[in-house]
Amino acid sequence: MSTKVEQNKEKDAIEWRRNKILELSSQGHNQREIALILKFSVGTVNRDLSYLKHQAKSNIKKYIDERLPEEYEKCMIGLNSILREAWNTSANTDDKREKIQASSLFKRQDL
Repeated sequence: MSTKVEQNKEKDAIEWRRNKILELSSQGHNQREIALILKFSVGTVNRDLSYLKHQAKSNIKKYIDERLPEEYEKCMIGLNSILREAWNTSANTDDKREKIQASSLFKRQDL
């Protein structure tokens, strides 16, 4: 039976390998090239890339479910605040250039 230290070393080795595989993949190397460079089997590289792809999908799903709604709300509140300020500026200024610039923000919201 392996000890905690051995398990941690193995986990660290797998994490290092996956990070290197991801790095080489991001540089445009294919699975065969990565296997040759790192001296692992193509099957190991394939398995690690599949794991990393699944992990990335999971991270994106988590971000979409947990963080994106809040970020969206913050953006919408900020945009509404900018539009409200533009309306106020447009309504309360006598400067035609300033009025035109403020009004141009209303037209952009439709894009």
